[in-house]
Amino acid sequence: MILIDTPSPVRFRRFKRFSHCMSDLPGEAGTIELLTFAGRLGLKQSWLQKAGTETEHFDLFDGAIDRALEAGAVEVAPRELITRVVQPKRVARRHRDGGLTGDQGLMDRSVATEVDDG
Repeated sequence: MILIDTPSPVRFRRFKRFSHCMSDLPGEAGTIELLTFAGRLGLKQSWLQKAGTETEHFDLFDGAIDRALEAGAVEVAPRELITRVVQPKRVARRHRDGGLTGDQGLMDRSVATEVDDG
């Protein structure tokens, strides 16, 4: 799903509104979805910000915001964009990169709690 955060006022060149456009799909699937959507809006792939990271996005201004909403993007509050897109992608990356998973993660957290409790 493509999400944009609620547009904020901005004074940048001739623009008046600014928003971020992101995909909630993890990994390459999210990048493909975002690039495909951006292409439909007339955005260049080279305008992708922070490519390959949890925060990869397009900056949208004025008319591009309107076109994104018309094309089916869902507008959410800025904090919700973080909780629905960035945080789940960070968790997925940590699991993929060998972070704590499953029972091992639960066991390690319980040991840490026992140590913290003295």
